[in-house]
Amino acid sequence: MTAAKAMAYEDPEYVAAQDAKTAAYAYRKMLQAVYDSADRKNTLLSRELTRRVGRGDRENRAGRMNA
Repeated sequence: MTAAKAMAYEDPEYVAAQDAKTAAYAYRKMLQAVYDSADRKNTLLSRELTRRVGRGDRENRAGRMNA
C-alpha cells in the first residue's frame, strides 16, 4: 500500500492537481480577507454616518434650550 501511495504522489497529474488545490485555497483565503476588510469598513462607515446624521437633532435642541 505504501508503495502505491508513493507512486501516486510522484504522478505528474496528482502533483498538478495538488498545486491547483493549493492555489485555489490560497485565492479563497485572500478573497475572504478582502471581503472581511470591506465588510468591517462598511459597518464603520454606516455607524459613523448614523452618528453624524443623528447629531443635528441634538444640536438643534441644545441651541433652543440655551437661547
